[in-house]
Parts: sequence; structure tokens; C-alpha cells
Amino acid sequence: WVRSDLRVTDNAALGACVDHGSHVVPVFLWDNHWRPRWNPEGCAALFLKETLRCLDQDLQARYKSGVVMRRAEGDAPAEIFGGHDDFGDVQMRAHAARLAQSLAVVCCEANCDVVHYCREYHPDDWRRDELVEMELRENFGIRAVGHAGHLLYEPQGMVDNGRPAHVFTLTPYYDRAQKLPPPPRPRPAPAPGSLWPPVEWPASLTVDDGLGLAMDGLEPGRETCRRCREARVDLCRRHWALPILEEWDFSEKGGLHLVSEFAKVTGGLALYEKERSRADLPNATSRLSPYLRFGVVSPRSLHYALRDAALPAEAKQVMSRRLFWRDLAYFQHWCFPQMSTRSVRPHHDLQEWTSGAEGKKYLKAWTTGYTGYPMVDAAMREMAQTGWMNQAVRIIAAGFLTEFLNLPWQDGHRWFNDQLIDADAPINAMMWQNAGRAGVDQWNFVVDPEAGSQDPTGEYVKRWVPEVARLRAFGVDVMHRPWTATPSQLKAAGIELGKTYPNRIITDLPAAREKTVRAMHRMLLQHPEWRTGSGHDVIMLATGQYVRAHTRPEFRFIRDDGVLTPLEQRDRPVDEAVEEAIIEIHDVLADAPRQKNADLMVTSRVEKVVRKNKWHEQAMYDKLERMPKQAPAPITTGGDRRRRWN
Repeated sequence: WVRSDLRVTDNAALGACVDHGSHVVPVFLWDNHWRPRWNPEGCAALFLKETLRCLDQDLQARYKSGVVMRRAEGDAPAEIFGGHDDFGDVQMRAHAARLAQSLAVVCCEANCDVVHYCREYHPDDWRRDELVEMELRENFGIRAVGHAGHLLYEPQGMVDNGRPAHVFTLTPYYDRAQKLPPPPRPRPAPAPGSLWPPVEWPASLTVDDGLGLAMDGLEPGRETCRRCREARVDLCRRHWALPILEEWDFSEKGGLHLVSEFAKVTGGLALYEKERSRADLPNATSRLSPYLRFGVVSPRSLHYALRDAALPAEAKQVMSRRLFWRDLAYFQHWCFPQMSTRSVRPHHDLQEWTSGAEGKKYLKAWTTGYTGYPMVDAAMREMAQTGWMNQAVRIIAAGFLTEFLNLPWQDGHRWFNDQLIDADAPINAMMWQNAGRAGVDQWNFVVDPEAGSQDPTGEYVKRWVPEVARLRAFGVDVMHRPWTATPSQLKAAGIELGKTYPNRIITDLPAAREKTVRAMHRMLLQHPEWRTGSGHDVIMLATGQYVRAHTRPEFRFIRDDGVLTPLEQRDRPVDEAVEEAIIEIHDVLADAPRQKNADLMVTSRVEKVVRKNKWHEQAMYDKLERMPKQAPAPITTGGDRRRRWN
């Protein structure tokens, strides 16, 4: 069952089929009625479509095989899906039933008795696969077997005593992974002739005919698609894809070639370590993210290519950790299933954002690349035309939206999901939540959208914002800040601000950032229940555990004698050990119903912490009572929790 593993090298599911010793039928299913918000859209759907085409051609050429492509169909009526954006359990069950029935039909036609697949790790994917396995087993007598392969380390492996380990940021996650057995070496592609064909091949659609994988984007009565109009690109529908098709090699061979070239001593790896933030250097990054997203290249292939590269360890350290950063994003998404739509720090969704006509104006200028800030505009235009942008300029674009425009991170996440060719919900959600100060971590920096340090030569802005390119004759800084040019310089460059290139949508960046900070402060002061006494936010896992989330000093408030004081204005040190003790006690309380002698255990732990910190017992309980009581399912009700505390 082909999903996000569009390759033959190091494909555990395909390898299991070969080891099974029977005929092998690769099958790809697409349910047009199952369109949750984070399905591949726009550029990502195009990449999926083209890589699927390449996989089919590769299987035909190398193994006289191919991919059986079907629309998922079944007894579940299409009407049950309605026009929903967020799907519930009813829709999930219907979707799983359609997939299971379609798989069973192919198995019947090809005389197969087992389905092998590579696991995916979005929370919805886990539920879907459980339901599909159950449907196949109970209704059709077909066994389904899942395999690892999309990550170096699966999320469920990062647990302590059945609970997620507290490894929500890169360094502790990486350290924890280093204590586990290393990932297995990538498995070679099956030998020619090892994929036995069935007696008769099941009928198949094609990627262009009837599968419905990539939407044209045309609207009734329109000659151009929404994407082209919003990006103000001079392309009509069926043509916006042309630059992307010319930019990328969608085949597995092309992806593996990128890996080998990047890992060479003379390749991009050495450049990446020092110059990865340079948007004006096309070879400063690997550009492998879309191949990893859709499984054209396995993470193990890249991991061992980097490990075996003939370079000193310090020359490949950052890139080597990127794969663990990718795993971390999936682990966070596994621990916080709603993080694509809801803030991990839930009170942050209650911030007062820029809204109304002003908010719409800001968002439109940002999405179309007409903010008046050339670095921001270059980033957004590059993404609109190629589906790609360097990580460093993604940070510029994200920081501009959240720090200066005071727009919610969800707006950026939605737009990137539609525009990026490597759109990956867990990675995008983690990045956008951290940019919006609402995630497990918070960016500890604010990027200046004027500086242009990622484009010291000016080549990047020259390519993507040609309106200001001629200003480079007066200095790269002037090109990055066209509003600083003199009237004579603007005239010589043929620029009229406000006409040939837009005026800045905000002219006072410090004041705009101060507005965002004040909105954050108001929200934080209104919700002290989500903070520790040392001013850090607390977040709650689905297990009921509390975790202290690192909070930037400018957003920390300390309670002194009932008064909340900004950390930066406080003259006394903060005893963070006390806050760790509070969280430790709460974890004991959350776990108490599963333990023998729970009352004795809780009482003993409380007395120990009270003695250690010389607290009055009632004061300790007062601190606990200020922590949030409402936990996600399946944790017990607030009433039960209060009874345990009492």
C-alpha cells in the first residue's frame, strides 16, 4: 500500500512483500471526499502527483511492475463528508472503510492475502490505520502489517513508563535518541525479477485520468486559478505549475543523486554548515525536504550518507541534526495532536490580534509579496512561483507576520501548507507555533526584515523583486531599504514608491513590535493559571502531565505578594527548583489512580517537598490550585482531580 514512501530503495513495506515470496502489487489510493485541512494542496499535491508518476515508470522499467492507482470507494456515502474542514470520528470511520474496501477489492483481483504499508505519524494517520487494519481483518480476512521508515525514530519509541518523555526541544531529544540503538542501515532496492507479478494485473487509473489527485484550481467562469491571482503572477491555470515542473526532478533517482552530490567533500555539505542562511547562494541548502516529505528518499539513506561523508564531524554536525529536528516535529505532533490548528500553549489563542480591514490588508500584502519590505516580498514571491524558499527566509517571513503584523500563526501555517512544495503539517506547525510564541519552544530572536543579512550580494532580491533591482547600483543596503534612497536615486532606478513598488505597510517596526508585545502581556496577565510562579508557561499533555515550557524573559511575570511583576523589572532571583517540584507533585497526582497505595504515595511526596522547600503545607496546595484543572480527554474530569487533590 503506497503512501508517503514513493521509492523502492529502503522501503520496508516493499521489502516485506519481496520476503513474503509471493506476487507483489503496489497500490495507491486517493479518497477525493477525504480532504482534511492538512492534506497535500497546491504545490505539495503537484509534487505528490509527479513523484507517483515517476515511481510508476520506475517500477515498469526496472521490474515490469507498476502502481495500481484507484480512487477509494466503498459503501460509505460521499454525503457523510459534507463540506467539513475538520473531520470527526464519523468521517474518519467512513474514510477508513472506503480505503479498506478498495484494498480488499485489489487483493481479491490479484489473489493477495496480506497488505504491507509504511506507517505515517499524524495522529489522524494512526487512527485511520487502526481502523483500516480492523476492517480488513474482521470483514475481509486480510492481514495488514505496518512498518517503520518515514523517520529515524518513531514517536512511540520516545516514552518513559508508557508516557511521553520530556524531550520536546532539540537538545534533550537528540541526547535521548543517542541512547537508543542506531537506525538500521538502508535496505537496497529489490533485485530485478524479485517483484513477482500477479497472474492478471488489476485495472488502474493514471495520475492524469480520473484519480483526482491534484486539483486544477480553476473556479467557474475564471480563466486563471486562485493561486495565480493571489500571488499576482502572470500565469494562467495549467501554467502556474510550469516553473515548478522545470525546477525539480521528481524521480527517486534524482533525489538519491541530490543526496550523493550534497554529501561529497566538494558538494554542498561543507557549504551548508557555514552558509546555510545565505538566500543568494543556490547551493547553500540541500533542497531535499520535499523528497523526505513524500518518501522519495528515506531519512536513513540521508542519515548514513552524511555519517559516511569524508568530512570531519564538526563540518557536518548541523545538517546531521536536521533529521533529528524533523523527528522532533513529528514527536511533538504525536504528543499534541491538535497543534496544526490550536496553540500548544492554549491561552495564546486568546491574544488580541490585528483584525478587521487592517488585518485583511496586512495578510493580503504578506501572502502576495507586496509588503514594501524587499526581503519579505522576495521570500513570498519565490514560494509562489517555485514552491520553495530557504529556511532562513522562511524565518524572516514568519517573524514578520507574527512579530510585526501581530497576525496569528495559524494564518501563516495555512498559507505555507498551500504554497510549499515540501508542506509537512508537523514541521510547519512546530515552526509556526514557535514563531508565534505559542509552541513548546519560543524563538529567542527577532529577525530584522530590513537587514538583508541573508542576501549580502543582493542577488536574491534582484531576482525576485526586480522592481528595486537597479537600486543595487547605489548599494545593497539601499536596495534592501528602498525608502532610504534619495529622490535622485529612485528616479535613476525608475522607481516611484507607492506605484512601481509598494510603500511599506508598516513604517515603524519598533512601534509595531511593541504593539504585539503589549497584546501578549495583556493576554498573559488575564491567564495566570497557565504559568508557574517563575513566570514560565505550563502546557498539559494528553496524559494529564504538566510540562514547564521555556518562556522568553520579556513574557514572564512573577507573582510577588499577590502582584504580577515583569521578570525584567524584578530585583530578586527566581527559585525555579520550587516550580519543578510543583510540576513533579502534579505528575504524581495525575498518575495516582493507577498506583497502589496512591494516597500514601501522594502524601509522602507532598511532605517531602514541603520539608525541602520549607513551605507551609497550605501554601503549597494554593500553588497547585492555581494550575489549570481542565485536561484533554481521556484524562478524568475536573471533579475527580479536585477530589484527588483534596
